[in-house]
Amino acid sequence: MDEQIVDVAILGAGPAGSVAAHELGKSGLSVVLIESGDTTDVHCIESFPQSGAPLAESTGLLSAICSAAYAPAQSMTLHWRAQAEVRDFGNAGPLLVHRRELHHALLSQARSASPATTVVKARVRKVQRVGELSIIETDTGRVKARLTLEARGRVEARRMKKPAGTHQRHALVALPFSVRCRSGVAAMSLEALPEAWVWLAHTGDGEAHGAIFQNASMLAGQSLQQRVSYGTSCIQNTRCLNQSTEALRFHTPTAADFIALDDPVINDACFAIGDAALARNPVASHGLVHALRSGVQAAAAVRTVLSAQHQSDAAFAFLRQKHSDAYRAALTATARAYTESRFNTAFWQCYASMKEPPVAPTFPMSQVLTLTEPLAQAPVLDGDFIHWAPAIALPLKQDYAVQIGPLAAAEIASACQPAAALPELAARLQRFHNRKIVADVFDALLAGGALSPV
Repeated sequence: MDEQIVDVAILGAGPAGSVAAHELGKSGLSVVLIESGDTTDVHCIESFPQSGAPLAESTGLLSAICSAAYAPAQSMTLHWRAQAEVRDFGNAGPLLVHRRELHHALLSQARSASPATTVVKARVRKVQRVGELSIIETDTGRVKARLTLEARGRVEARRMKKPAGTHQRHALVALPFSVRCRSGVAAMSLEALPEAWVWLAHTGDGEAHGAIFQNASMLAGQSLQQRVSYGTSCIQNTRCLNQSTEALRFHTPTAADFIALDDPVINDACFAIGDAALARNPVASHGLVHALRSGVQAAAAVRTVLSAQHQSDAAFAFLRQKHSDAYRAALTATARAYTESRFNTAFWQCYASMKEPPVAPTFPMSQVLTLTEPLAQAPVLDGDFIHWAPAIALPLKQDYAVQIGPLAAAEIASACQPAAALPELAARLQRFHNRKIVADVFDALLAGGALSPV
């Protein structure tokens, strides 16, 4: 049996795992990326929003993403609310990306990042910690690694979850489909049905690909013929796909649950990343951006843990904070989308009942204020590594601010001592900064609940 000894083993070669391998390879660490070689027939098109371009560019992966894209979507047609809508993007719409080609492109980038990066096609059989090393047993050999990244996606997240410890509203399943169409323009459609929703992408070359998202119970126990009949019925009831369905083909259903682990730090030598840590409901979109960001953040944590400074506690806190931020953002986006649906069935009420975020209080100008919590330490990514830095707590956002605008947390905290009314607190900072900067700082403090009455 073959055996490798490396700095980092990454289990799963999807977008998050490949991005992490790419970043770690550039850092000079030895990496083995283990891919199962599965070729599950899932929906083949994903969207990559323009908002993710700066991050992709900063990692050197934007060209790889573009190479797997058909074209940017020119518009989005929504049959979601009471009235139909059309959003025109021009040439600034999300890229329609071929899922499998994207995976291959990112994997290729990971391979080429460093000669110390190897890719192994194998199934992981067992992972255990022995002394200072993780031992990964596969069906082709053994890997010993100082750190392990768990990146095997939504399936692994379901396996790792605990009954009381995983946030899961309902078991959502995607039924992918493809169809020939008359449209020669790249575009997307999104439509709500009473007990499901449909996403469709026209690639601009006479093909359309999409998926029906519904509770797993809708497909449970169905034969292939029954599944095709059910899917065809759903499509025929949509307004987004009104052309002939003679070429309509359905593919293998795949899990689309919203799953978030309580803690992405499995232990001090293993972190869950990408969909293995947080699998978003697809209606919240930005899944590829989440994978990209998760891979970059995990690489920074690994570099920090393996560095001479060894600020592991800062790295662990950083991963947990970013995981919490991503979970809240995804849940908020999901709840908003479900609330805005034109239907009021149990399917839509599942997420629509989420609580609204707390509203920041207002104070009279004469109210004496001070920081809600003392100046704390928060993990911050600085270049390639994570370290602790002074930070101001923002309780309403469940976050910390190391810096607001150009002002560091320590300077802001100093200006808030002793307690005083808002005009006096602002005047202390205006001795060194202009009025607009100071106003923005205190707007952020008030919105985050960082100031409280004495």
